[in-house]
Amino acid sequence: MRPQVYATSHATKIEIRPLTSIRGIAAMAVVLYHFQGNFSEKFYLDNVTLLFSRGYLWVDFFFLLSGFILSHVHADEFIHGPAPYRTFLLKRIARVYPLHVFTLFVLLLPVFWPTAQAMKDTRTVSSFVSNLLMVHAWGLTDNLSWNYPSWSISDEWAAYLLFPLIVAFFYRAPLALVTAVAVFAIFSLDWLTNLGPPEHRFDFGVNASWTRCLVEFSSGVVIYRIFKMRPRIMRSDFAFAVLAAGVLVAMHFGVPDIPIVFLFCGLLCATALNDGTAKRLLSLQPVYYLGAISYSIYMTQALVQLGILDKAPFRRFVAGLSPQAALVVYVLSCASVIAVASVSYFFVEVPGRSLVRWTSRRLLMNPRQA
Repeated sequence: MRPQVYATSHATKIEIRPLTSIRGIAAMAVVLYHFQGNFSEKFYLDNVTLLFSRGYLWVDFFFLLSGFILSHVHADEFIHGPAPYRTFLLKRIARVYPLHVFTLFVLLLPVFWPTAQAMKDTRTVSSFVSNLLMVHAWGLTDNLSWNYPSWSISDEWAAYLLFPLIVAFFYRAPLALVTAVAVFAIFSLDWLTNLGPPEHRFDFGVNASWTRCLVEFSSGVVIYRIFKMRPRIMRSDFAFAVLAAGVLVAMHFGVPDIPIVFLFCGLLCATALNDGTAKRLLSLQPVYYLGAISYSIYMTQALVQLGILDKAPFRRFVAGLSPQAALVVYVLSCASVIAVASVSYFFVEVPGRSLVRWTSRRLLMNPRQA
């Protein structure tokens, strides 16, 4: 797949290829986190490392990355010209909505209905409608429902709607001020979410998750402003290696969530600025491909889990395996999401995006031009 070129009215914004690649790695880390529970009776990875059980934190990286990328592509449009709010929202809908709706309707099929009664009880008409409108993570329900990873897409939709306000402050106010606000806000996430034990206070459910998203999305805008200054200390392979290792080591030893979010902030900036070996490795086509289909990976993982891993025949199959064989099946199950995501990317996500953009252009076209 060729790198995208983002055109604005003031400059041409070129895709930062390593960020696309690292998004794919993050998406697969979330899959590893979600699927490990299906194999917990055969092996318990927490006995070896907490790296996998902390995989939910990569969603925080997504939120930071989203604020960064949208600033890269769209912030100047809102600052220097007439704010293209409607056009901006239509582009975001084209990006996220077709695949979201597709997976939601696929989950109506009987094969994808969960076996656990508690999960069945969350599949109501009202929860379906809130999912359809992408508002299901705005505190309207206490439970994850339908395509459960899509709670973060709902939160990002809130950030898209508020993007002009976020840009107005975090992109225009003095950098020292917005940096201080972002740091304070991240430190305050424990208090804002107010869930769980002290070492794991982030809400990865659906009540306060929108707060988590808005704080980190706005922090991504601040990181983009720092990126534009091109600080020398963040450009080296050494900086990238230290921050990447710091994230992995912190997860491995179960460091509290908030320090890891700050490490993500550094890693995001170092990845975007790197012009050495890290950039070359992250620009390799197989790694980049994971990033290109990362949204499909994230959105179709539940189809694999609900349609195969949670079913009684598969559970019986795993029960008869040795721990070593179960570990291999676990890895293959996670890898199967890449195959499913590839199909959804080429046959649903890309055509759906093109259809929405074509339709929106027709709707926005001057009647004399139609």
